[in-house]
Amino acid sequence: MSWGTFDDYASEKNFKASGNGPYAVYFCSEQIAQTAGIGTEAIRAKIKAGIKPVKDTIFEQNGVLDAFKKAGINEFFKVSATKDNINLAKKYKVAQDNTLILCSPKGGAVVTLSGDQCTYANVMKVLKLWNEIYADWNKKER
Repeated sequence: MSWGTFDDYASEKNFKASGNGPYAVYFCSEQIAQTAGIGTEAIRAKIKAGIKPVKDTIFEQNGVLDAFKKAGINEFFKVSATKDNINLAKKYKVAQDNTLILCSPKGGAVVTLSGDQCTYANVMKVLKLWNEIYADWNKKER
């Protein structure tokens, strides 16, 4: 899993997808951004440094990363809920933490799962149907 740059999470100033394929943007609290999706070894290192994970996210659930890969979504950005990122949150109409947005290569929001909708079951369902969902979205955008 490859996250966007800027330490552990993206900011509006450097948020730039490669444009090579669909990508995911995950809006979360600053605390969650420190450990979400970084992997077991990195989490252990953070714990040794005194940073404890706040809670698991969908990215720590079994099979989720493989499902993203199978769907062809290989680029990820974590965006912390800070004043610096308010315009990016407005662009994607994010109203709360724990919001996952699956985007087209050009940045259009194809699917948004926000708050209680951003669950393992919902994410897995969307990823399983991703090719159909994305094809339908593309038809509407033409």
